[in-house]
Formats: sequence, structure tokens, C-alpha cells
Amino acid sequence: MYSLKSLLIGAALACAVLGATAPKTQSNSSRDLIDTVMSVHQFDTFLMLVRDADLTFTLKDGGPFTVFAPTDDAFRAMPEGLLEQIHGNKSRLRQFLLHHIVRGSWSAEQAVRARSLPAVDGGHLYTRNVNGHGLVGNASFTITNIHTSNGILHGVSEVLMSR
Repeated sequence: MYSLKSLLIGAALACAVLGATAPKTQSNSSRDLIDTVMSVHQFDTFLMLVRDADLTFTLKDGGPFTVFAPTDDAFRAMPEGLLEQIHGNKSRLRQFLLHHIVRGSWSAEQAVRARSLPAVDGGHLYTRNVNGHGLVGNASFTITNIHTSNGILHGVSEVLMSR
């Protein structure tokens, strides 16, 4: 018979292995989207852009929204100069950020099953399942289903560009 200690060690090892390959799921339902983005520390660039586009109030008090936030690594992977070009035009920056936001609360599973979600900018986010991994455009989920007081936050591996 296994001891409780050995079962806990085994569970911890399984979580470590699964955590390396599977997106994380969290809950932060007492915080709004902005406070949650601030607490995760993988979305500093996204947060800066939201502030510069004057969308903080919208994501703090509006909603519910589902936000597909690119990680800092996703922004670093953008073609050189593109982020600066977008950032230099406030109207374009707002449009760019609104393409990462959908009205309503969509779990990662619901979003992938929907196959197409209407982004707030008027475009569409196309989702699909490839070999058991959910994608939004070509971006994979890095963190999923962070429930907030006014929506759901997902981290994505790439910046979502409208067509």
C-alpha cells in the first residue's frame, strides 16, 4: 500500500510533467481583467499597450469580455518595427488591441468549439483544434480560463493580426 507521502510526491511529479506541456488554468474571479493581467506578469507589454490606448477603464469595469492576451514573448517575436509602428498610432493601436477581445465569457474549450468568434474590432478570431491543442489563429494557448470578475483571460503564444 502506498503512503500518503508517496502519493503526494507522485501527484506533484505528474503535475510538474503535465504543467510543462499543458496550458495552465487559473481562477482569479475576485479581480477584474486589468488587475488579473497585472498579477500574471507575462503580459507586461499587453498591459502597457492597453494603458496607452486608453482601454484600461473598459477592461476594468466593462464586460464581460474574453481577452486573448499575447505574452511578452509573443510581442518580442513580432517583426522588427511593427509594434513601434502600431504603438505610434493610437487609433491603430486601439483597433489592434480590440482584435484580441471578444464580448462574453468564453472558456478555451468553448472558443475552440465555436471555430469563429466575433472580435470587438469587427473582425473574427478563427479557432481550431490541432492534435488536441487549441489554436486562435496560429497562436496556441499558453494559459487558459483565468476567470475574472468581468470575463475570462487566456494567454496566447502569438500576436493576433486582423486581415
